[in-house]
Formats: sequence, structure tokens, C-alpha cells
Amino acid sequence: MTGALLVLLATLATCAAVSYVLRRRSTVLPPAAAPGAGRPRCGGSCTTHGTATAVPDHPEGTPRVNEIHRPDTSPAVREGQTRQFQRDGRNFKAYEAARAGATSLDVHLQAGEIKVHVGGVDRAQVLVSTTDESGRGHSAVMNTAITENGAVLRVHVPDIKGSFSMGGGSFQVNNFGGMHIDGDVIVTGGGNVTVNGRRLGGSSSGETIAPITVEIRLPDRSAVKSDSVSASLNVTGHAARVDAKSTSGDVVVASALEVCAQTTSGDVVAENTANAQITTMSGDIDVAGLTNGAGLSTMSGDIKIEARQECSINATSMSGDIRHSGSRVNASTMSGRIRQR
Repeated sequence: MTGALLVLLATLATCAAVSYVLRRRSTVLPPAAAPGAGRPRCGGSCTTHGTATAVPDHPEGTPRVNEIHRPDTSPAVREGQTRQFQRDGRNFKAYEAARAGATSLDVHLQAGEIKVHVGGVDRAQVLVSTTDESGRGHSAVMNTAITENGAVLRVHVPDIKGSFSMGGGSFQVNNFGGMHIDGDVIVTGGGNVTVNGRRLGGSSSGETIAPITVEIRLPDRSAVKSDSVSASLNVTGHAARVDAKSTSGDVVVASALEVCAQTTSGDVVAENTANAQITTMSGDIDVAGLTNGAGLSTMSGDIKIEARQECSINATSMSGDIRHSGSRVNASTMSGRIRQR
């Protein structure tokens, strides 16, 4: 009897132990799922425990190039901080301003392209990029200085020293009296620099650098100031004021209360503006949608003016043509023609 009781107790103990082990195993987390398993395969929203949760359509930590330009999504850059990343074959330096509200932008780029859009964001956003993965162009992008001082945002891309080519084209100097250049000669074309038939530089004797692009988005009522050698400036949206200075880069402004531009050979286009003060040496000047006044001057470029109403306009060209419509113009030219449409 005693032996049977001991066997029964041993059997009960064994069953209790097995039951305990099974209960412990049931609380262990399952093995890690494969990447993406259990997550929606689209970039919409899903519902978890009754709460709508946005699911990004890219892996966590992977930036989207255009994310900084999308105010309806969480930016890839924290406010007041910079971030460097690579996406779709381009290398980026990104920044989002710490301060919200209208901004006074001061941007410098030696060669390349500056794109500015005013409106659609509450604080300034900056992207500087190149396709170069190394070299002086890449170094210039990554060493871009972006600083804030109150409402002033400065974006300064370091100048590239020495000879280099960027893009396609050529620069040629023919035989004439003489020329002295104090500083660097920059070929924004990828072709050759030729003096009296002798090739001095260009794509075959200097580093070929991919174009550098600066993209900036500003809050409403912001102002833009740019300085460049051959970089072009394109401003969209509606700016409070655009002040541009360039040697050979073109300036295009879609809409601004005031436009002030000075170039040597770059063309200037200003649309939907109240006031314009533009000076070039050989670049053309095109002003449309003028509503108040303008002072336009060029040595050999053509001037075209379209006013929405009667304005106070002065236009001067040494050898270029002057065409105007919508308002009387105080125009003068030495060898060009003056035509009213």
C-alpha cells in the first residue's frame, strides 16, 4: 500500500513538472519575423489597437530626397541641425531652420544652380547636393556653412580653388590686345580653355566637377539675396524681395515685390513685380507684370518690358533693342531700336 502511494505521488509530481514547462514555453516570444513581415506593404496608414498609425513607405532611417520639401510629412532633419546622406546617386547636406517665420536668405554659390521656393513651409529648409562621391565638389557640398542669426539664414558653399570644369561647353580667348585676370579662371563648360590656338585647360587639364545644386524652401514673405560667379538663380513662389548678383549666371524670378539684380553676362527675367532695378553688361533683361516702376540698364543686351498699368520706367541700352508695352517708357539706346508693342 505504501509502495503504491509512493508511485502515485511520483506520477503526480512528474505531471506537474511537465505542465509547468509547457506553460513556460508558451510565454516565450516567437522567433523574429522576416524583414517586412506583419507590416503593411503600402505607404498608407494602418490601424493598431484602434489608433491610426502612419507607416512610411521606406525603411526606417532611410531619408527621402524630397522629404525636406514636403511640409505635410515629418522632415528628415531635426530643427536647427544638419544631416548628410546619400540618395538616388546624389550626396546631400540638409538643414532645417530652428526659427519659424519669414526669413532673410543670404546664399553664396560659385558655380552650379540655386533653386529657391517661397511659401508652403513654416521654417526654412535647405538641401545642398552633388553626384560627386569624392573630390573638391563633394568636399564643397559637405563643408557648406549653414548658419542662423535671428531671421537671417546664411548658406555659403565654399569656393572651389584652382582650375576645373563643370558641365559642358568651352571657353576660348582669341588674339587681341591683352588681358589680365586677377583670380581663378572657371570653366563652367567641361570643354577647353584655348588662347591663340593653345589649349591651356578644360576637361583634359583639370578636375571635372559635377554641378552643385542648392535647393531652399522659405516661409511666406521671405527675402532672397544671392551671390555667385556662374551659378544660376531661380526663385519661385512670391518673395518679398530678391537681390541677386552674378557674373555669368542667369537670374529668373517668378514673383516678388521688389527685384534688384546685377550681372555681367547673365540674363535676368523678372515677372509679377512691383519694382525692378536691373543692370547687366551684355545680358538681356525681361520684365513682365510690372505694376509700379523700374530702372533697367545694359550695355549690349536687349530690354523687354511688359507693364500691367502705367508705371515709371527708365530703360537704357548702348547697342541693344528696347521693346515695351502697357506703359510709357523713358527709353534711350545708341545703336539699337526702340519699339512699342
